[in-house]
Amino acid sequence: MYLWSYMSSITRECLSSLNDIEPYKHERKISEFTKLKNEVCSEEFTVGDCKWKLSLYPNGNSGQNGQNISVFLESVDAEGFDCKKKGGVNCYSAAAQSWGWPSFMPLCELNDPKKGFLVDDCCIVQADVSVVGVVNCLT
Repeated sequence: MYLWSYMSSITRECLSSLNDIEPYKHERKISEFTKLKNEVCSEEFTVGDCKWKLSLYPNGNSGQNGQNISVFLESVDAEGFDCKKKGGVNCYSAAAQSWGWPSFMPLCELNDPKKGFLVDDCCIVQADVSVVGVVNCLT
């Protein structure tokens, strides 16, 4: 009896590899970048039957104290996932809806005119997104 109740609580999952994986390039142009104070989100885009968006924090997210910009890829529909959706080594689920870089680049480097990252106070962020497999719960 104990073994049966232990076995009944195991979650079974199936990883489906996707064929013909091509990265999707998503680009977001942000004007008047140095005037921004809050998070900037891209429009939603679809890759591998999942909806995504880019989030950029021009003064960093929590813990960056205005020293770095932060960039994250977020799964828009992760709240409805029964289990995990995986992309490479990054796992998206209802509990972990985003993955990215809290310290993507120091603000002093981004704002340095000699580096050329900002042109006419415009910043372009591009993400190459590939979904290589999907994990589904078996019933």
